[in-house]
This record gives sequence, C-alpha cells and structure tokens, in this order.
Amino acid sequence: MILHGLLGASDAPPATVGFHWLPAAATEGAGPVDGLFELILWLGLFASTLLLGLLIAVAVQYRRRGDDAAGLRIRDENLPLTVFAVVVAAAVAVFVFYAGAGVHQDLATPPSDAYAVAAEADSGRVSWIYPNGHRTDSLHVPAARPVVVDMTARDAVYRLSIPAFRLGRDMVPGRETRVWFEAVEPGSYDVFAAAHGDVPGAAYASAITVQEPSDFDQWLAASSDILAGLTPVEGGRKLYEALTCIACHSLDGTKLVGPSFRGLIGSERVFRDGGSALADPDYVRESLLEPQARVVAGFEPVMPSFQGRVGDREVEALVAFMESLDGGVQ
Repeated sequence: MILHGLLGASDAPPATVGFHWLPAAATEGAGPVDGLFELILWLGLFASTLLLGLLIAVAVQYRRRGDDAAGLRIRDENLPLTVFAVVVAAAVAVFVFYAGAGVHQDLATPPSDAYAVAAEADSGRVSWIYPNGHRTDSLHVPAARPVVVDMTARDAVYRLSIPAFRLGRDMVPGRETRVWFEAVEPGSYDVFAAAHGDVPGAAYASAITVQEPSDFDQWLAASSDILAGLTPVEGGRKLYEALTCIACHSLDGTKLVGPSFRGLIGSERVFRDGGSALADPDYVRESLLEPQARVVAGFEPVMPSFQGRVGDREVEALVAFMESLDGGVQ
C-alpha cells in the first residue's frame, strides 16, 4: 500500500498508535489511518504552539513602554523570512495532502479477489447479504482475507461506522457506496449505523465477527439454511423476523403499514383496482415476489420484492406460520 512505511504500517498486525486514545486497530488498513491522524495532530499542535509562542514573545518584546513610544516599523528585511515561512507552510500542506491521498486511494481500491458482501439499511437496521443470498443482522467474515462491502439504504441516509476498522461511510438510498477491509485476527468488533438527523446515541448497534477461514465456511453453511431443524411454523416465525415482516405486518390484527398476518390465510383480499382473490399459498408467493402486482385496498404499494431471497420452502413455512395464528381478518 502507498505510504505504509511512512505512516507506520508493517507486516505485523496493526496496533493502536500514540496514546491509545483510539480502539485497538483490527485491520491492515488501520495502521496508515492512525499514522495519518497522528501526523496531522502533531503538526497542528506544533503549529499552534509555535504561533502562540511567537504571539506572546512579540507582545512582550514590543509592548508599549511609554506614552511617546513609537510602534515597530516593518522593514523590507522581513520579506525573506515571510517568504520562507510561506514556502515551509505550503510544503507541509502538500506533504499532508499527498499522504492523505495515498491512504484514501488504498482504502478506496479493493483487491480483485476480495470476498463480496452487500449491506442494506432499512427501518433503522442494517442487514448483511452474502453471495448465496443469506441475510443476517450481524456480519461474519474470514480473517486474513480482503472483504468488500457494497452498501445502500432504502428509507434514509445512514452513517455506518466501524471504529476498530477505522471505517466510516454513508449509506444513501438509490446509490451504492463501497468499503473494503482485511481483518487481521479473529474477534468481535462493534458496528454503528445512525440515520442522519437522529438524536445522538440513537445509533443501531451490531457487531462484526471475524473468524478463521475454516470456521467461517462452516458458519456460513450452517446459518444459510434458516429453516434447518425447525418445524414449518417455527421456521415461518423466524422468517417473519429475519425478513423484517415484523416492521409492517402485525400478528394481532392491528393495522400497520401492511395487512396483519392474523387470519390472512383463507380470507378474501380486495385490491385497489377493484378485483379480489382468495389468500392462499399462491397469493402469498405472489405477494412476496411481485408485491406491486395486486395491492390490497386501503394500503400503499410500498412493500419491497423478496425475489431471489425466498423459495418454495420459505413460502410454505410462512403460510404454515400464518395458519397457526388465531383471530379475525385485518
């Protein structure tokens, strides 16, 4: 990576630099970021101290000592010193810009063999989506392997922060942003996501779990089958939560953004276009895959498509879960 030697990176696992006021670094790219932070910090402190000292020295040396004292006349002999100070300041600014541009370039350019994961923010939560379609609320990644995350949001602009990885990016509706990292050793690290405009402290908190490559492969294989070891009703309830149906569809007949699941199966659905249909498994499948095809009267067409995320097993489990709910239709 560019400027790694200059900013303190090495072949050893990165460690927090300076006075340990930052979380312990957990990725290869964190060392240069910490080095750049310290460089700018110490340069700023040096410049501030120098200017303050000169200000005090001038104030003391050239203070007015009498009512008839004349002020200091600026002579032409001061011009070389002024030019020297300007040149030095410009050189320092160019150096800092060059160092920062190098670090930014490294962080913005993922390796071609990076493992690809997607992140999606919606309703105050962040979901992580793997290449096989598995979706989870907490991210698991292999250690010592580059990981690239393509991020977007559905309902608002979110700020995603991973302090130990020295990463922070905005997740914007309708636009894809990208980050990448290479975690150096197994462990669990905090992740925060807050919608712009939220009150301080209202960030959604999650975690990234870094695992040995073999452990990660086993976890992904086991967790990808969300219905494994569950009855259809249990699997349907788990899907109800995992697919965030809980945000829009109640289980007690209460009208939310969408119709309640209580008493839905076997009921007649009346649509906004005046048509109607019986709510059977085929209707549930169509509602999941093509939610805008037939919108129930009294509701807005805001449900997203779950195309590619649910199959026949998932639909059967959701139907079984709905059938297990007692009560009237909403």
